[in-house]
Amino acid sequence: MLTILDTLNHFLGYFNINNKPRNQIYTVIASLGNFYLLYLALHAFRYQYYPRAILYLLVFLILLYFCILNIIFYFTQKTVKFDISPKIEKLLGGPPKEAVAQQQAQQQGQQTPATKIQNVPTAGLFNENSLVPATINISSQEQDNLRSVVQELEHQALLDHGFDQLSDLEISQKLQKNQPVTKITHPTALPFFNLQIQDQDVIILAGLNALTAKPVGHLAHVGLSNIDEAMANYKLALADLKVFGGPQKVLDQGAISEVPTPYKLQAKVAFQQKQAPKAP
Repeated sequence: MLTILDTLNHFLGYFNINNKPRNQIYTVIASLGNFYLLYLALHAFRYQYYPRAILYLLVFLILLYFCILNIIFYFTQKTVKFDISPKIEKLLGGPPKEAVAQQQAQQQGQQTPATKIQNVPTAGLFNENSLVPATINISSQEQDNLRSVVQELEHQALLDHGFDQLSDLEISQKLQKNQPVTKITHPTALPFFNLQIQDQDVIILAGLNALTAKPVGHLAHVGLSNIDEAMANYKLALADLKVFGGPQKVLDQGAISEVPTPYKLQAKVAFQQKQAPKAP
């Protein structure tokens, strides 16, 4: 049996197969092979080798227990209450360091390493004391433009394909805990952004660069001031712009499906008091 698994492991090594399908194959083969122990146990009982038969039967039952856990884990995306795997994992030293580091990064709201965009403001550097959060409204046309910008970032490999690259099992576990799973979980900086005044609106332009920038939203409030008051009293510059949200994963009758939800923008605006005109 071990020879078969070793041969299969070498064979699968020639292909780029994700861990989940590979583990499903191993689970099926191990489950079938486990019944060979049952055959040996029955054979030993038949010839009255009772100690050996009992030993084979105990090993068969133990392996059967873990085979059932693996089948539930890898094929149904569910967990069971009688799973002792976490205790065994803890006894053997806990999860891999990479998994712990990734979990800590997610808990701290840090950006995942797969995201290649560096958070460098393209409109210049500003003192943190002169930055305030802004409220952004996004029309349907601007939402379409924002979706197009995100797709272009993915096409240029500047942004991963979303959902923190979680497996279906990890997504299912988060959803069962009522944790939202969106395409862009952590706010991610856009490579280019700028403000443009059109009539009474302050439009936000964003894209790969100045040549491809599109309107993706418009300012509604800057700090506690509405945009009209802010424009009347201050010089404004867009210091930081990040995108998050987007399509969301949901559980539908036990199966994972994706529903379209809008992307959102998070912005910081730098301000400077306008000087009063000098008297003639």
